[in-house]
Amino acid sequence: MTCNATRVVAPGEPQGGGESAGFLPGITFGGNLRSGPGANFPLAGNTQERQRVSLLQDSGIYFNGYSFWLIQLPNGQQAYQWGGLLCAPGFNATGIFNEGC
Repeated sequence: MTCNATRVVAPGEPQGGGESAGFLPGITFGGNLRSGPGANFPLAGNTQERQRVSLLQDSGIYFNGYSFWLIQLPNGQQAYQWGGLLCAPGFNATGIFNEGC
């Protein structure tokens, strides 16, 4: 899996943040989850504002400047969420809003 992200490292901070390869720790601003990477896929649930999620994979399918990401909730459920509702504090990730984390 590819996350298309690089970790932002502050001056003097050691490289390698201890995150497992293949996912980014993220936060959602809340919203619908989908069974596939697009608004045309059936609803698969929803997230709450400021809920922590794992960003697993950028689908590469864009809508209004952000891509749909495969995410995992703390309970293990995996679904897609639009990147305009996602951020990954401390990472430069493409296809997500990533402001106001």
